[in-house]
Amino acid sequence: MARFPNSSYVDNTLYSLGWIYENVYFNKDSTLYYYNKIIKEYNNSDFTSVVKPIVENYEKLPEQQDSLNLINNDSLKTNTDSLNTKTDTEVKSNENTEDNKGQEEKLSKEEIEELLKKEDEIVPDSK
Repeated sequence: MARFPNSSYVDNTLYSLGWIYENVYFNKDSTLYYYNKIIKEYNNSDFTSVVKPIVENYEKLPEQQDSLNLINNDSLKTNTDSLNTKTDTEVKSNENTEDNKGQEEKLSKEEIEELLKKEDEIVPDSK
C-alpha cells in the first residue's frame, strides 16, 4: 500500500488485512482499524457494504469483549504467577506439613536393608 497508494487494490488489501485480524488472530482493535479505514477512505468500494455491519456489531460489544482483554487487564501489571510455581522451600514445607502433618517418617534398620537389597537386584554391582 505504501508503494502503490493509488492502486485499485488498496481497498482489497485493507479488507484482506482486516479479515485476517478478525478471523485468524481474533484481534478486534486491528480489525476495526482496517475496516474503518475502508469506510472512511474508500467509501465507494464494494467492501464498504461488507465491513460496515461488522464494524457496527463490534462497536456494540462491551469493551471487555476485546480478544486480548487488554483494555482493563494489563498483562505487565499482574502480580500473580501464571504457572503457580512455588519455590523449592515452599514445596518442601508443604510436603512436610500436608503429607506428614509435621512428622517425618523414619525407616527402620530392616526397611533400609531391604531397600538396599532391592536396589542391588535392580542395579548389580559393577565390580
